[in-house]
Amino acid sequence: MKLVSFTAGLGNQLFQYCFYRYLLNKFPNEKIYGYYNKKWLEKHGGIIIEHFFDVKLPRSTRWINLYGQYLRIIYKCFSCGVSKDDDFEMNRTMFVGYWQDQCFFSGINISYKKDLVISEKNTWLLGEILKCNSVAIHFRRGDYMLPQFKKIFGEVCTVKYYLKSIRKVEEKISEPVFFVFSDDIDWVKPSLCRAGQKSLAEFAARR
Repeated sequence: MKLVSFTAGLGNQLFQYCFYRYLLNKFPNEKIYGYYNKKWLEKHGGIIIEHFFDVKLPRSTRWINLYGQYLRIIYKCFSCGVSKDDDFEMNRTMFVGYWQDQCFFSGINISYKKDLVISEKNTWLLGEILKCNSVAIHFRRGDYMLPQFKKIFGEVCTVKYYLKSIRKVEEKISEPVFFVFSDDIDWVKPSLCRAGQKSLAEFAARR
Protein backbone atom coordinates (compact mmCIF):
# COMPACT_ATOMS: atom_id res chain seq x y z
CA MET A 1 0.00 0.00 0.00
CA LYS A 2 1.14 3.53 -0.80
CA LEU A 3 -0.21 7.02 -0.07
CA VAL A 4 0.18 10.13 -2.22
CA SER A 5 -0.40 13.50 -0.56
CA PHE A 6 -2.43 16.08 -2.49
CA THR A 7 -1.98 19.69 -1.45
CA ALA A 8 -1.33 23.30 -2.57
CA GLY A 9 -2.85 24.88 -5.70
CA LEU A 10 -3.90 23.65 -9.14
CA GLY A 11 -0.39 23.47 -10.64
CA ASN A 12 1.02 21.38 -7.82
CA GLN A 13 -2.05 19.15 -7.75
CA LEU A 14 -1.41 18.39 -11.43
CA PHE A 15 2.16 17.36 -10.63
CA GLN A 16 0.93 15.20 -7.74
CA TYR A 17 -1.69 13.54 -9.93
CA CYS A 18 0.95 12.72 -12.56
CA PHE A 19 3.14 11.26 -9.84
CA TYR A 20 0.19 9.15 -8.67
CA ARG A 21 -0.22 7.84 -12.23
CA TYR A 22 3.52 7.16 -12.33
CA LEU A 23 3.21 5.04 -9.18
CA LEU A 24 0.26 3.12 -10.65
CA ASN A 25 2.50 2.07 -13.54
CA LYS A 26 5.45 1.37 -11.28
CA PHE A 27 3.54 -0.70 -8.75
CA PRO A 28 0.59 -2.31 -10.61
CA ASN A 29 -0.07 -4.82 -7.83
CA GLU A 30 -0.21 -2.33 -4.96
CA LYS A 31 -3.16 -0.30 -3.69
CA ILE A 32 -2.44 3.43 -3.89
CA TYR A 33 -4.53 5.86 -1.87
CA GLY A 34 -4.76 9.63 -1.63
CA TYR A 35 -3.94 11.60 1.49
CA TYR A 36 -5.99 14.80 1.66
CA ASN A 37 -5.04 16.99 4.60
CA LYS A 38 -7.87 19.54 4.97
CA LYS A 39 -5.67 22.03 6.81
CA TRP A 40 -3.13 22.07 3.98
CA LEU A 41 -5.75 22.16 1.23
CA GLU A 42 -7.98 24.94 2.57
CA LYS A 43 -5.18 27.48 2.07
CA HIS A 44 -5.62 27.06 -1.70
CA GLY A 45 -9.33 26.40 -2.04
CA GLY A 46 -9.27 22.62 -1.56
CA ILE A 47 -9.00 19.97 -4.27
CA ILE A 48 -9.53 21.96 -7.45
CA ILE A 49 -7.90 19.78 -10.11
CA GLU A 50 -11.21 17.95 -10.66
CA HIS A 51 -12.90 21.25 -11.59
CA PHE A 52 -10.72 21.70 -14.67
CA PHE A 53 -9.44 18.30 -15.75
CA ASP A 54 -10.80 14.82 -16.42
CA VAL A 55 -9.01 12.94 -13.66
CA LYS A 56 -9.82 10.12 -11.30
CA LEU A 57 -8.10 10.84 -8.02
CA PRO A 58 -7.05 8.04 -5.68
CA ARG A 59 -9.68 7.25 -3.09
CA SER A 60 -9.21 7.76 0.60
CA THR A 61 -10.90 6.92 3.89
CA ARG A 62 -10.83 8.25 7.42
CA TRP A 63 -8.44 5.46 8.36
CA ILE A 64 -6.13 6.22 5.47
CA ASN A 65 -5.89 9.85 6.60
CA LEU A 66 -5.20 8.73 10.18
CA TYR A 67 -2.51 6.38 8.89
CA GLY A 68 -1.02 9.27 6.91
CA GLN A 69 -0.85 11.41 10.05
CA TYR A 70 0.84 8.54 11.87
CA LEU A 71 3.44 8.15 9.11
CA ARG A 72 4.21 11.89 9.21
CA ILE A 73 4.89 11.64 12.95
CA ILE A 74 7.13 8.62 12.41
CA TYR A 75 9.03 10.54 9.73
CA LYS A 76 9.59 13.52 12.02
CA CYS A 77 10.97 11.24 14.73
CA PHE A 78 12.91 8.67 12.72
CA SER A 79 13.13 9.98 9.10
CA CYS A 80 11.51 6.87 7.67
CA GLY A 81 8.25 5.86 6.00
CA VAL A 82 7.74 9.11 4.08
CA SER A 83 9.38 10.11 0.79
CA LYS A 84 9.86 13.80 -0.03
CA ASP A 85 11.25 15.84 -2.92
CA ASP A 86 14.58 16.28 -1.16
CA ASP A 87 14.57 12.82 0.42
CA PHE A 88 13.18 10.61 -2.33
CA GLU A 89 12.93 6.87 -1.81
CA MET A 90 10.69 4.89 -4.15
CA ASN A 91 10.10 2.04 -1.70
CA ARG A 92 8.64 4.14 1.10
CA THR A 93 4.96 4.09 1.99
CA MET A 94 3.89 7.75 1.80
CA PHE A 95 4.85 10.44 -0.70
CA VAL A 96 4.66 14.09 0.34
CA GLY A 97 5.99 16.51 -2.25
CA TYR A 98 5.42 18.29 -5.56
CA TRP A 99 7.32 15.91 -7.88
CA GLN A 100 8.17 18.56 -10.46
CA ASP A 101 10.37 16.30 -12.56
CA GLN A 102 9.73 15.29 -16.16
CA CYS A 103 10.51 11.65 -15.38
CA PHE A 104 7.27 11.46 -13.38
CA PHE A 105 4.89 12.85 -15.99
CA SER A 106 6.38 12.08 -19.40
CA GLY A 107 3.79 10.35 -21.59
CA ILE A 108 0.84 10.93 -19.24
CA ASN A 109 -2.16 12.52 -20.95
CA ILE A 110 -4.60 14.67 -18.98
CA SER A 111 -7.54 16.24 -20.79
CA TYR A 112 -9.66 19.28 -20.00
CA LYS A 113 -13.22 18.69 -18.96
CA LYS A 114 -15.54 18.64 -21.96
CA ASP A 115 -17.90 21.09 -20.29
CA LEU A 116 -15.19 23.61 -19.45
CA VAL A 117 -16.31 26.91 -20.92
CA ILE A 118 -14.32 30.13 -20.98
CA SER A 119 -16.44 32.88 -19.45
CA GLU A 120 -17.47 35.98 -21.37
CA LYS A 121 -15.17 38.10 -19.20
CA ASN A 122 -12.18 35.84 -19.82
CA THR A 123 -12.91 35.74 -23.56
CA TRP A 124 -12.83 39.54 -23.61
CA LEU A 125 -9.67 39.62 -21.49
CA LEU A 126 -7.90 37.12 -23.75
CA GLY A 127 -8.76 39.28 -26.76
CA GLU A 128 -7.28 42.35 -25.05
CA ILE A 129 -4.11 40.42 -24.16
CA LEU A 130 -3.60 39.17 -27.73
CA LYS A 131 -3.96 42.52 -29.47
CA CYS A 132 -1.21 44.44 -27.65
CA ASN A 133 2.24 44.16 -26.06
CA SER A 134 0.76 42.53 -22.99
CA VAL A 135 2.62 42.04 -19.72
CA ALA A 136 1.13 39.99 -16.88
CA ILE A 137 1.64 41.06 -13.26
CA HIS A 138 0.80 38.57 -10.54
CA PHE A 139 0.24 39.62 -6.93
CA ARG A 140 0.33 36.52 -4.75
CA ARG A 141 -0.96 37.01 -1.23
CA GLY A 142 -3.32 34.30 0.10
CA ASP A 143 -1.22 31.79 2.05
CA TYR A 144 1.79 34.14 1.94
CA MET A 145 -0.08 36.36 4.41
CA LEU A 146 -0.47 33.59 6.99
CA PRO A 147 1.59 34.19 10.17
CA GLN A 148 4.03 31.33 9.48
CA PHE A 149 4.83 32.65 5.97
CA LYS A 150 4.42 36.41 6.25
CA LYS A 151 7.94 37.04 7.60
CA ILE A 152 9.39 35.05 4.70
CA PHE A 153 7.20 36.13 1.76
CA GLY A 154 4.82 38.84 2.93
CA GLU A 155 7.14 41.82 2.67
CA VAL A 156 9.21 40.72 -0.32
CA CYS A 157 7.08 41.81 -3.27
CA THR A 158 5.69 45.13 -2.04
CA VAL A 159 3.78 47.63 -4.18
CA LYS A 160 7.03 49.61 -4.39
CA TYR A 161 8.76 46.54 -5.83
CA TYR A 162 6.06 46.14 -8.49
CA LEU A 163 6.18 49.82 -9.48
CA LYS A 164 9.95 49.62 -9.89
CA SER A 165 9.54 46.49 -12.05
CA ILE A 166 6.91 48.24 -14.18
CA ARG A 167 9.34 51.06 -14.91
CA LYS A 168 11.99 48.52 -15.95
CA VAL A 169 9.55 46.86 -18.36
CA GLU A 170 8.57 50.25 -19.82
CA GLU A 171 12.24 50.88 -20.60
CA LYS A 172 12.52 47.66 -22.61
CA ILE A 173 9.11 47.16 -24.26
CA SER A 174 7.33 49.56 -26.57
CA GLU A 175 3.88 50.59 -25.33
CA PRO A 176 3.36 47.72 -22.87
CA VAL A 177 -0.12 47.03 -21.50
CA PHE A 178 -0.15 45.54 -18.02
CA PHE A 179 -2.71 42.95 -16.91
CA VAL A 180 -2.92 42.34 -13.18
CA PHE A 181 -3.85 38.98 -11.65
CA SER A 182 -4.13 38.12 -7.97
CA ASP A 183 -5.73 35.86 -5.38
CA ASP A 184 -6.53 39.01 -3.35
CA ILE A 185 -7.84 41.47 -5.91
CA ASP A 186 -9.76 43.43 -3.27
CA TRP A 187 -6.40 44.44 -1.77
CA VAL A 188 -4.60 44.99 -5.08
CA LYS A 189 -7.02 47.46 -6.68
CA PRO A 190 -7.02 50.12 -3.92
CA SER A 191 -3.27 49.63 -3.39
CA LEU A 192 -2.57 50.39 -7.05
CA CYS A 193 -4.92 53.37 -7.01
CA ARG A 194 -3.14 54.81 -3.95
CA ALA A 195 0.15 54.38 -5.83
CA GLY A 196 -1.21 56.42 -8.73
CA GLN A 197 -1.78 53.39 -10.96
CA LYS A 198 -5.53 53.59 -11.55
CA SER A 199 -5.18 52.32 -15.14
CA LEU A 200 -3.44 49.18 -13.86
CA ALA A 201 -6.23 48.59 -11.36
CA GLU A 202 -8.74 48.60 -14.22
CA PHE A 203 -7.03 45.58 -15.77
CA ALA A 204 -7.02 43.60 -12.53
CA ALA A 205 -8.67 40.19 -12.64
CA ARG A 206 -9.02 37.45 -10.05
CA ARG A 207 -6.45 34.70 -10.51
